[in-house]
Amino acid sequence: FPSQAQTSIVCKDSDGVLNNNGPIGSIQDLATVSVCGTSNIHTCAGISEYMANPAQVAVGSSISLTATATAATNTDGTPINATDTVITWSEDGTAFGTGTTASYHCATAGVHTLQIAVHDNYYLPSCTGAFCGTISDTFQVFCGDVPGSEPCQCSGTGPTGPVTVACGQTACGSDYMIYSCSNSVFTLTGQSCAPPCQCTGTGPSGPVTVACGQTACGSDYMIYSCSDSVFTLTGQACSS
Repeated sequence: FPSQAQTSIVCKDSDGVLNNNGPIGSIQDLATVSVCGTSNIHTCAGISEYMANPAQVAVGSSISLTATATAATNTDGTPINATDTVITWSEDGTAFGTGTTASYHCATAGVHTLQIAVHDNYYLPSCTGAFCGTISDTFQVFCGDVPGSEPCQCSGTGPTGPVTVACGQTACGSDYMIYSCSNSVFTLTGQSCAPPCQCTGTGPSGPVTVACGQTACGSDYMIYSCSDSVFTLTGQACSS
């Protein structure tokens, strides 16, 4: 089957550095904050990139979500608890994943608006105001065929000619191998869809079909052996 380009959503920080110089998608980077007026500068945690891949799948399938996190730092070397940084993935205010990787299950067809949020809980007991807060961004993924868009499907050539299937389905290729369709791209599964090895012809009483490795009596009352789906004359006669 031919391959088509995959479609995914990728949002990056414009300068690759977590500061106030650029957005992540529409996210504004978290600022650096001075801790209680001391010389320590705390750089807030955040993300430099996130991705939804693929951006469109069939209903019942899942979309892989990944984010590249940037750890918070203190210029004076003060340790930072890793649990102070929380990344949450949600839809309509309901979280379905946390951390740098998550999976969104497409339960219903249509356009779904998801949110990624990064919260830096860092603060000092003596300075409760020195914390970063939360940044977030929303993005859309697609479940099933979206009105106005090209349907999620794969097209190629099967054993008997052109074949088109919807995403989430499989098809038998012209090489008699099974391919799965996802994000409009066929992927080889490694499973065979070859027809059974057998031979079909005409015997003394009419049509006859036998499996490879077997023999059959032909309409001429001669014995034929079946191999590689082809009958071969053995030279032996069969009883009338």
